[in-house]
Amino acid sequence: MSFTSLSIRLQQALQDNNLHGISMGPNAPRLHSLLFADDLIICGKADVREAQVIKNILDDFCQNSGQTPNLSKSYIYFSKNVPSIIKNQVHGVFPVQNLKPNTLHLGHPLIFSHKDKNRAYNFITNKFFAKFGTLKANTLNHAGRLQYIKSVLSSIPIYYTSTVLFSKTFIEKLNSIMRKFWWAGVQEENQTTPIPFRSWEDICKPTQQGGLGIRDLELVNQSLLINLAWNIATDKNPLLSDILKAKYYPSTSFWKASANVSKSIYWSSILKVRHHLNSNVIYQIHNGNTSIWSQPWCSIWKNVHDSLSLPIVNNPLPAKVSDLWNQNTQTWNHHLLSTTFNDPAVHNIESTPIVPHTDNDILRWVPTKDGICTTKAAYSHLCSLQTHQLPNQGPRSISEQANKILHSTRKCKLIPPIIKTFAWKLIRRALATAVRAGTFSIHKDMNCAYCAQ
Repeated sequence: MSFTSLSIRLQQALQDNNLHGISMGPNAPRLHSLLFADDLIICGKADVREAQVIKNILDDFCQNSGQTPNLSKSYIYFSKNVPSIIKNQVHGVFPVQNLKPNTLHLGHPLIFSHKDKNRAYNFITNKFFAKFGTLKANTLNHAGRLQYIKSVLSSIPIYYTSTVLFSKTFIEKLNSIMRKFWWAGVQEENQTTPIPFRSWEDICKPTQQGGLGIRDLELVNQSLLINLAWNIATDKNPLLSDILKAKYYPSTSFWKASANVSKSIYWSSILKVRHHLNSNVIYQIHNGNTSIWSQPWCSIWKNVHDSLSLPIVNNPLPAKVSDLWNQNTQTWNHHLLSTTFNDPAVHNIESTPIVPHTDNDILRWVPTKDGICTTKAAYSHLCSLQTHQLPNQGPRSISEQANKILHSTRKCKLIPPIIKTFAWKLIRRALATAVRAGTFSIHKDMNCAYCAQ
């Protein structure tokens, strides 16, 4: 008997009004449970009768499936306005302890006990240090450390950064751990800080630009959340979109949702990266079902209200893009436009392309050809916005010839990774030598197996 049958029983109880579940807003769908793998959260009204309904459903499921919940690892959480007598009655049905602050569910704290969310995620740094305890990490050379950072350390925070926007301070803390490991390997506590012969920004540059291609954690964090915001805007998960709309923007669209409301860390993180989405998306007009006033359908959509011609002649104002078309056609109604908006807005709207089709309008991510906002596409776009560029002159610069040598070295499959990494350190002047800064020599010998490639 699977958890699906349990979910069906809970849903039936919800439909029969034997279970109230929980609702995030007046018009939000009611939820009876959240399930992932073998973790189950059941929601209900703080009432002894409803608690007994849930217990009966669980008992019936356990009897038929042979599975038994571990009450010692189970918790219960009451909202603040539940009287103590009700709490005691519910505890009589479910004899489990109250939920403790910062209890983790799927790796994330369910309830924060302090304002600084970074403190709640300090366990991520412990995960980094735990990876240094292996014998392999202790004996890796620079080539091995580079691969270890890319494949192991950089992947540790991915799950958490996909739903929470961390501060620059916290990201820098994680970067400092990887930076020290790259330069000095595994160090005992209270050891001296290694000398970085090249800045971390230079190291994180793409290999085509003379770096080692380590991904910037801050940009990875933002790109994951941009993709999450894209999924909400495109209703990839309709249930999640409906819940968020009912709670945070019931009378407007995702694009116009206010940030001046009480919000969760999850929603707050989405709002902080939404401007990247606003600046790089537009609806491809098909049947014109897009809202004129609250969705990105033309380049002036953010200030379209300011483009209205006063006094307003057309009342009521058109609501959807199709309301601006000539009747039974998909061509702009110039008379309606000119009596509704000012001349610059009319010119802008009439230059907006229309793709005649019966399907709904499609949201497009402008920076990519296919119009899809993936995490990779968002990361590439954020990288293109970076102002940090390597100088053309000085010790941090890299000549075109030197970059070609690095490129050829990386492409050669016969050269071991340790030689490739050493070549990078040599050409990028990341070695502790007595040679005058800004100079290096290239060994070229046709009898050398590596140079002959």
